[in-house]
Amino acid sequence: MAFGSIDVTEVGPNPRQFPARVRFVDVVHVATQQQIRIKVNPRLQTFFVSLRPGTYEMVRVQINEGPFMAESYLHARFDIPAGMVTHLGRWQFAVETPRTQRMVSLTISEENWNWDEVLEHNPGMEGKVIINSFPQLMDSRDRLYAVAPNPKLKYFYRQ
Repeated sequence: MAFGSIDVTEVGPNPRQFPARVRFVDVVHVATQQQIRIKVNPRLQTFFVSLRPGTYEMVRVQINEGPFMAESYLHARFDIPAGMVTHLGRWQFAVETPRTQRMVSLTISEENWNWDEVLEHNPGMEGKVIINSFPQLMDSRDRLYAVAPNPKLKYFYRQ
């Protein structure tokens, strides 16, 4: 079991009426190349996911602002030890204002977590050892690429 929180800040003015939120983060188990999607709680901006022990690499993040979505390919590695609950820290994304070449940056913070809140939402974690394993960033800044929404909205496919 691994868990963490996500914080998204917008750099510059955002002409859209929707705040930026992380929808999901895709990670790959390095040894088996199995890809796993970590879905983020949209209201709390937290995640809890069951992962096999081993080394993982973050390969993709998707951010949405209402119907507008964008993806980036930031890379970070982290380890999940066997038999322990792993805290992956607070992932802080800084998203630039929408424009032709939009960038996102990621920093990992070791901010203290409210353990009582974690146990309240996941009673199965009681009595387990909780350790920290913060991702090591390989690149902390990358471009965001627009993603067409699903279902296809007429606005995005006008001619």
